[in-house]
Amino acid sequence: MFEAISSSLSHGDCFAAARLAMTAYGTQEFDFQRIASAPARSLRPYRLIRMTRTAAFLLALSGLCAPDAGAQKTSLADARASLEAGDTTAALAKLDGAIRSDARDAPAWHLRGMLAWDLARPHKRDGVIQTKRYIDLSGMADSSLRLAAQHAPDSAKYLLDLGKYLMSSTHASVRFAATDAFKKGMQAAGRSGDNMLLSQAADNAGEGFWRRYEPLANRRNLSNGFAFADLDRYITEPRSLENYLDNFTFKVRPPLGEGDYRTASDLFHAALEADPNSASALKHVFMVLVDRGQWLDLRQVAGKRLSQAPWDPWAWLASGLASHRLGEARTAVADFDSALTYFSPENRLRFSRLTRIMRPADTVSFTQLNPAERARTERMYWLLSDPLALTSGNEYGLEFLSRVAFAELRWSSEAFGVRGADSDRGEVYIRYGPAPFVLSLPPGADGYVPIIWRYTNGLSFQFTMRSTGAADFSFDLRDTYAQQMAALPVAWGNVPISRRIDSLTVQTVRFRAPGDSVDVVLHAELPLDRMTRGTALSNGAIDMGFFAFDGKGHFLVRDSTREDMAFNSSSTVRTWRHRLPRIGVGYRVEALQPDSMRAARALGVIETLPEPAFGISDLLIAERATPRAGTAASRWSDMIITPSSGIMRPGQAFSLMWETYGLTATAESSNSYTIELSLRRTDGSVLSSFVARVFGGTASGAESRSTGKKGNGLRLSFNRNTAARPEMLDYLSLDLGEAPPGKYRIAITVTDLPSKQSVTTERDLTIVP
Repeated sequence: MFEAISSSLSHGDCFAAARLAMTAYGTQEFDFQRIASAPARSLRPYRLIRMTRTAAFLLALSGLCAPDAGAQKTSLADARASLEAGDTTAALAKLDGAIRSDARDAPAWHLRGMLAWDLARPHKRDGVIQTKRYIDLSGMADSSLRLAAQHAPDSAKYLLDLGKYLMSSTHASVRFAATDAFKKGMQAAGRSGDNMLLSQAADNAGEGFWRRYEPLANRRNLSNGFAFADLDRYITEPRSLENYLDNFTFKVRPPLGEGDYRTASDLFHAALEADPNSASALKHVFMVLVDRGQWLDLRQVAGKRLSQAPWDPWAWLASGLASHRLGEARTAVADFDSALTYFSPENRLRFSRLTRIMRPADTVSFTQLNPAERARTERMYWLLSDPLALTSGNEYGLEFLSRVAFAELRWSSEAFGVRGADSDRGEVYIRYGPAPFVLSLPPGADGYVPIIWRYTNGLSFQFTMRSTGAADFSFDLRDTYAQQMAALPVAWGNVPISRRIDSLTVQTVRFRAPGDSVDVVLHAELPLDRMTRGTALSNGAIDMGFFAFDGKGHFLVRDSTREDMAFNSSSTVRTWRHRLPRIGVGYRVEALQPDSMRAARALGVIETLPEPAFGISDLLIAERATPRAGTAASRWSDMIITPSSGIMRPGQAFSLMWETYGLTATAESSNSYTIELSLRRTDGSVLSSFVARVFGGTASGAESRSTGKKGNGLRLSFNRNTAARPEMLDYLSLDLGEAPPGKYRIAITVTDLPSKQSVTTERDLTIVP
């Protein structure tokens, strides 16, 4: 204890030294401040006290703290000059001199306290055990700020700074005392008519009540006598966790912390009313509204702010979040666009960066890309992840912005330098959305509060709430969470459209085209029965679209239309034909019933069509393919095609069509080649015997019959001899007779007889019962 008293004296903090002395020696309460600063002659009355060890010590202390009569008086201005010059040691010494000259110099006490607090911050540790330097400086800050407020009781600023200092403590009892300082600050500001200080005081007081509310929110208590030493293990085992929560915890009724929540909310609103331009009060009002999902109120507060300051990005952010959660997607898109426009470049990049939902292992390589490559990667990601290109916006992209906005508004804390979207809770929320089950448990032995989030997909996360109000991952589980995020980097299960999208069966066929291009024919079968199942609709509109894009994420084709149709129609296959670059092209095919918002889609890649001198197109399967009247049908475009997605019924005849390129011309200017057709099962089943029949088309002038052999598949072959052409079109009709339902693969092999070269094209076929 003597060492602590000596340390206080060495820093000129006589008041702190006297308090320590009183604690150590158990004396009655003397006016230590007066003893520490009064001239020696004024201490004569104290000599009447019985000279016990305690009294002797106090008198010695008073002598140490008494001002040197020969010392030159130091002014507060001198201390400020040293501080502006960056000499904190000299500033503290001069502040000590100013206090020795006038112990009631409130501005000197205040500046001394603020400087000591600032110097103490780098030495603060997370936890109860602190460094000696921190203890010394924080003690100086504590006593100085208290004396400043005591000597200037009408100074709202001194009371606010005292409250902020107390609020920064790691001890709950000290933080609790901050609320009283803030209340007195509000009263002082009210007396002086200073609305800005009144707003700050109310805002700070609200933070105090909010810090008390957060550890109690969603509280479940433990059943009698049950310890949760294995809680970390439960987190990684969903069923064990559910059993633990159901059997060993119970929900507290009525909910804890409601009074603190309401008081904090009232104070934040009062702070904003006193100073509508207070960014801190505005964000705190947003915070309490976001916490309870009060979207209408959130939009109203944001709208009021925007009517006064249309350049405020945080108000646009809050408005976008509210609009999105209220189901107004178009408004939300515009609001978020405004927020990103008004944000600083640094904030804009931080807010929208794709690494928030990438696999942790991929973030390093992504950040090493140059800006153009990063932009291209982001553009491609959102293009591919868009649930439906037929709708006006990207539902997942909009949900992403809403999640980031929620995290920023809900968990940011400027007092502790915490950015909500960058916090552990923010990371989980941005990746997986709102957790259906959120609860907190009583503090553990370390005094920290466990917070648990559970998702319906089996993921669970445990956060540890510290005394500062921040909640981080449980240390022992960080590696586990990193593995979960690598396996499932993001989920959009809370987005309604994700639960209403079916799959489409698509057949894509490529034919050579002039120049560096390719003609693409695409057939898609619309699952109208599944898209309208459970609805009262029998007919209505169907939106359909084909979208092609390059490797940079730029659209090459946007082909969409709306068609009114009967939903029980047997004609459910639709066709798109487009000329595209010969490079690999990505595509989306979509169908949407706008009344029920049920949809179906297919995504894929149209690979580059090889173009050697000798080659073959993709194989096209159609219900029927016949030449247009009056044409020789030399190219695929001369054919009338009744489309098919490659799904047939037993006994249903269908057509095959393909083109062969670069056949060798004979001396008689003809092309001579062999066509071989093969059919085999691909679903693991043995192919039973059946009769197949080829008829019509260019492949044969007469019918060909063949019997499938059990287990060996089916093969048909025939020769062709015709006038030489650069592109040779062939088509035929095929009847598989009693071929059983299942999955098949049809292959066409063309052998050029003069050169003995062969080329093959294949297509999958499904026969359904």
